[in-house]
Amino acid sequence: MIAATNLIGAMIGANPVKEDGDTDYLKNQRSVAWMDSVITKLTVAEYIGGGVKVDDDPDAANSGTGGAIAANNGVDVAKE
Repeated sequence: MIAATNLIGAMIGANPVKEDGDTDYLKNQRSVAWMDSVITKLTVAEYIGGGVKVDDDPDAANSGTGGAIAANNGVDVAKE
């Protein structure tokens, strides 16, 4: 999980890219203690029900309002 977190961070530009042979790369963010500090801040997302789009039923995704709510919440989170 630690390696994946740093890899994704580098891919989106949040962390610098690791240079070959750099043994001190993000040393403060590659420990179990650091990961534990991140995990303790996480919360379980509220479940938002909604339709699921399937190929055989194009109207299924529009059967509930949860999809629109979830989409709007995703936009809000991305802006933060």
